[in-house]
Amino acid sequence: MNKYQILMHVKDIFLLFDGKPKLVGYYQTLKIEADSSEQAELKAVEKIRNDDEIKSMWIKERQKEPPIIFAEEIVEVEEFNKDISGDESGRAFYPAKHWWQFWK
Repeated sequence: MNKYQILMHVKDIFLLFDGKPKLVGYYQTLKIEADSSEQAELKAVEKIRNDDEIKSMWIKERQKEPPIIFAEEIVEVEEFNKDISGDESGRAFYPAKHWWQFWK
């Protein structure tokens, strides 16, 4: 099996932060073992969908369309980077803005 580090991107998801619903996106790097990069991407998407921490924060009632989940970058590696924590909980959140909101 090959080893991959995958930078995942989740866009337009309503999450609860400090008791307030916010439309956000986030990036997360995952370590995946798979036979191919395509299979690694599918496993990474499934891992994001089944993330219990995000599920507990997700406000499904506010979601008009499902969040967009995709791989930004897939890199095959010999060994997994030691700088990435084993629990893979590190996420970089950003506020979601649509094109018409950039002038505000």
